[in-house]
Amino acid sequence: MKIDSEKIEKELRNSILEYTERVEIQSQMSEAFHIWKNDAYSISEYSEDYDIDDETFTKFYDWFIFDFKTFNNKKRVVEEFYLENIENFNDDEKSVLEEWIKSYQSYFEVIKINQDESCIIKDIFTSDEILVYDKVISSKIRTFDIISARPLKTGDKFFFSGIISVFPNIFKQLITEHFNKEFEAYKMENTEIVTEEAFLKDFGYIIGNYIEDIINHPQLISVDGEEFVVAMSNYSVSEKESVLNILNISEELIVIQKSQNGSDYYFLNDFEGIDVGANIEIDDKNLTITCNTKSKLQSARSFIESILGDFIDHNNDNIRKLDSYIEKSKKNRYNLPKGFRSRKKYESTLDDFYTNWIDQP
Repeated sequence: MKIDSEKIEKELRNSILEYTERVEIQSQMSEAFHIWKNDAYSISEYSEDYDIDDETFTKFYDWFIFDFKTFNNKKRVVEEFYLENIENFNDDEKSVLEEWIKSYQSYFEVIKINQDESCIIKDIFTSDEILVYDKVISSKIRTFDIISARPLKTGDKFFFSGIISVFPNIFKQLITEHFNKEFEAYKMENTEIVTEEAFLKDFGYIIGNYIEDIINHPQLISVDGEEFVVAMSNYSVSEKESVLNILNISEELIVIQKSQNGSDYYFLNDFEGIDVGANIEIDDKNLTITCNTKSKLQSARSFIESILGDFIDHNNDNIRKLDSYIEKSKKNRYNLPKGFRSRKKYESTLDDFYTNWIDQP
């Protein structure tokens, strides 16, 4: 019999919440926050001085449940919950919790949006693709966005856990470069064979700290020594079908998404031995190239103009500073209704309203 994924997710989450209210679990949260935040403050000191907002605490709490190893048993909180209560779970609940224990926070590129009900995301480290059901988030994100998220497998479906963070695609290279650096150090410290998933389970949160630091203190120099910018080039397109035919057979291009919201998306990894990392979007009338340095934009332009020739006409280039781009991205971030800073609080309020409303005459 097919399980009710949404029902079992809600029931298990409520049970885990009750479990974490135990004194022996609560007593570890202060040091756990210090580890997660990697700063000099305990959670109580941080709360007094900086007043932790709901969003920050929800992100921490999600990590605390699924990734933090308790000091006494050296097991994840969700694993301790599972082992202590295993006799009370049915087979479906056991199966779900076993999947949750293996879950990890990672960074994903949004590949496709399915009518604002679900989305297909691709792990930028492991290349795994996942179909996730979430109406609210799927209606807010866009193809090519980079999101930090924890997909939880519940029965035959995946749901997002906690709060997701959304970043412009321009951050993809920075994130992967930092991951590769830290993952190499992780492999050096472990004698056994390790995987990307194992690293993300143990130390994925340090990537979040790194990206948060960049957002708060923009680093404007790329690894190549160039200024890190948002470099875009726009072309007018004639005979779109002919252009698409050329792009689709090009060996240099990776097809990301076809005919999503009237646009087709491609990725140019390199050209003539030069690392480019260009996103290419084409709609009915325009083709747009986006890179993270001026020189990479020039390489991408050279490639596009060499294969498309008279089918395109260059309109303009647009070079924007990283700090101004980040500021705009903050303003366009995933928004909740007024009065809510936490997605979980928003959903909880809706649940309470529904519970009260449905029993009314």
